[in-house]
Amino acid sequence: MSVRVVPKALVGDSELAIVSQRIATPEHACDNGACKSWSNPNVVNYLYVVFAEAANAQVPIGVLYAGGPLHSTVPSWWLDSQYRGKGLGSQTMDAFAEALKARGVTGLGPITIDTFAGKYHEQSCALARRLRSHFPCKDVRNQRPVAPINSSDDPP
Repeated sequence: MSVRVVPKALVGDSELAIVSQRIATPEHACDNGACKSWSNPNVVNYLYVVFAEAANAQVPIGVLYAGGPLHSTVPSWWLDSQYRGKGLGSQTMDAFAEALKARGVTGLGPITIDTFAGKYHEQSCALARRLRSHFPCKDVRNQRPVAPINSSDDPP
């Protein structure tokens, strides 16, 4: 089984409905991550749908979010519980990194791991490390700070 990542704005209504139904199930009531932004119309351009492809079928299995500046994009994710623990999360992070780079992302900001009652915490941390590995950190210790811009109110 392989995965692909598609911007939410390009996903068909029937697939969007499947994701909405899965997010709304009781088993996902306490889930965090990108699913919490799913219904917010203001972030549609920051959301992606993860599809698993198998036997000529494409099934939506998760939601990804990426917001913020291109040099410090803040990602989050949610995978349907039916597909957790099957190696699809690692594939998802690799495909997510490709999608982010195609969008012009050059670095990641903080990645918050907020799992319900610690469930899937280790797996989420591993996914964060995998995603971060695609965006090596730059050493900024020796960079000079940017000088402030003087306004007309500032003394010379």
